[in-house]
Amino acid sequence: MIAERVGRAIRKPTVEAMLSYTTNSLGKGWVYALNNALDQTGAVIGPLLMSLVLLLKGDPYPFILLNLFLSMLAAVQAPVIMMSQNRQDVKDRLRGELDFDVNRRAESEIQGLARKLNLLDEKVDDLGNLLRVTRAQ
Repeated sequence: MIAERVGRAIRKPTVEAMLSYTTNSLGKGWVYALNNALDQTGAVIGPLLMSLVLLLKGDPYPFILLNLFLSMLAAVQAPVIMMSQNRQDVKDRLRGELDFDVNRRAESEIQGLARKLNLLDEKVDDLGNLLRVTRAQ
């Protein structure tokens, strides 16, 4: 069953992946939020309907209640997980911007050092030429 799920994920991308590719950057947040809200609604209503069916079929009471609590727990945890991932994305973006600034400053320093080395190389060449001229005389 796991191999089947992995194969399906490889053959067909998830809805979230398709939404992120098809929407522009302005609408990405709203489209994803709507998709996530519909997923959460289905995650709550689906187990409620299943619990109702199990209750009508005569399934023992504790198992129906356990199913209901587990589905509600998953529905409550999902937004918290999404918010923590969003905070981590903001931190990663800020860290990337700071790294870019440091890299840009380091590159300018390296270019300055390269210019100074080139000047020193030219001066050493000039001194070598001057020594050759003075030895020749």
